[in-house]
Amino acid sequence: MTRRAALATALACSVGAPLTAAAPADAGMQTLRSSCARQDAADGSLANGVRLPIVFCDDGVPHAGGTTPNTGAVDALPVPERYDGYAGLPRKAPPEPGSGADSAGYLGLDADVTLPARSLWPPPRGGYPLIVLVHTCCSGDKRNFEAKTVDASGELWHYNSAWFAARGYVVLTYTSRGFVNGSGDGSTGQMQLDSRRYEVNDFQDLACQVAAQPAFHVNPSRVVVSGSSYGGGLSWLALTDPAWGCATAGHPKLRMRLAAAAPKYGWGDLAYSLIPNGTHTRDGLPPTDPAHPSDLSPFGFPRRSVVGALYATGVTGIPPEFDHTTFPSSIGGAAACLQSTDPYETNPLCAGLFSSVLGQVLRDSSPYYQNGFLARAR
Repeated sequence: MTRRAALATALACSVGAPLTAAAPADAGMQTLRSSCARQDAADGSLANGVRLPIVFCDDGVPHAGGTTPNTGAVDALPVPERYDGYAGLPRKAPPEPGSGADSAGYLGLDADVTLPARSLWPPPRGGYPLIVLVHTCCSGDKRNFEAKTVDASGELWHYNSAWFAARGYVVLTYTSRGFVNGSGDGSTGQMQLDSRRYEVNDFQDLACQVAAQPAFHVNPSRVVVSGSSYGGGLSWLALTDPAWGCATAGHPKLRMRLAAAAPKYGWGDLAYSLIPNGTHTRDGLPPTDPAHPSDLSPFGFPRRSVVGALYATGVTGIPPEFDHTTFPSSIGGAAACLQSTDPYETNPLCAGLFSSVLGQVLRDSSPYYQNGFLARAR
């Protein structure tokens, strides 16, 4: 079986993952639950009666985002700014200074939940399946997959929060770390290119928090993740770590299981998507030892129109009042390098890029290079 076929078709067999304490119960979940209201997914209005009932929970957009801490994750769900490792939802690690974490080391991610109406879909034995819909880059947010009706237009037609809830799914939509609106409000933290150490763990943590709510009736072993572009890349990466354990208030032993990853579109190799024809064309994970930067050469040539558009849209918003992204300085440096001149290996603007950002992209953000998972999936 080829590497790409294995990635596309196999779920790794899991062993019991150690239980990890997920983010603590907080006021954000309480306000989210209290915001739940009945809607009609047939036409988006209650004026003509309810033909296709669903329940939508949205406590608004938090008044903090990016590197401005949201102390206590008000109107948001808390996740660690940093995790102590990769697989199985690791423990919380000390946060990076200036990253947007509050004094307890947590970020606040803006999240909504859409539920099936019990009158239409009584809770099944074991609970409802949970589908997590993840937005695009670099001006996306939780609203990318939210709709009032099943017949929303364009890409959301029969593929949105209302559509899945009307068919018996609990739906989690959230704004990824570092993504904010034109006022700088939304989710705190800095985006890390869908890193297994950051964004994939965030997905697992939020799924735990939702599954731990008795009122939501979620089956923890029937979790699905889907998304487009940035969300599609995360979906593939989540597949490489399909089982995790966590302990939350009221659920001291909660074991989660990814039943399926269903990206609408995304990447398998983020490096090749942005900088094709470099060392990442090798069939294996190159070493990322800073002492040997030549291991990551040749660099490849960037798709400047794509890289430039994504970064410009994300860093400022186009227009500026639009949603945008809080990037760490390393990504800003990488963008400057990719807009400069070849040969990149000797360009001063690219110094350190090979052993830092490119190594992170290959190791943490590209499912194609997850050799351990692919070895188990064959």
